[in-house]
Amino acid sequence: MASTISIQALSDWTHYLWLGLILVCLVMSPFTKTAYKRESLRSELNYLLPGALAAYLLFASRTTPYWFNRPAYTVSLPVAVVGFVVAVCGITTSVWARFALNKNWSGTAELKRDHELVRRGPYRITRHPIYSGFLLALFGSALERGLIRSFVAIAAFALCFYIKSLAEERLMVERFGGSYLRYRSEVRQLVPFLL
Repeated sequence: MASTISIQALSDWTHYLWLGLILVCLVMSPFTKTAYKRESLRSELNYLLPGALAAYLLFASRTTPYWFNRPAYTVSLPVAVVGFVVAVCGITTSVWARFALNKNWSGTAELKRDHELVRRGPYRITRHPIYSGFLLALFGSALERGLIRSFVAIAAFALCFYIKSLAEERLMVERFGGSYLRYRSEVRQLVPFLL
């Protein structure tokens, strides 16, 4: 008896994966080190605003312009399967990176007491694997949906993560100096071996 996989079932499973990622972050967040320095509110707004726009585009379907809600293409089962696999890879990468950071993680650009320069796990191939995984998972989800606004949201999230990563890197250079500069010269920022 063969079971059939539907586009809707894949989309539902992807939603559960996103909920799992959120749950991991929420459960682990109280166990982080205490911050002693963070970016200014003005600096935070530089990445929070594109992030808020991206979240709006992704989730506010009823209030976005009509053309944003139109499909970019017709989603077929093979495309949905590829999207699901890509989303699984992205969320797995983000969760792996979150565990690798452990108590050094923060939701904003900040330095922690006894901050450690993490180079293990996915941090061996990209300096910001949580963002890389998140963007990959968003791309997978966008493939499953096929909506124009989903792809525009990815671009807005990419801008958000790029700006935030620059703020974080300023703090890492301040804290770790030459060690971080060497790490930065050896490991790509967001896309392994490319960017």
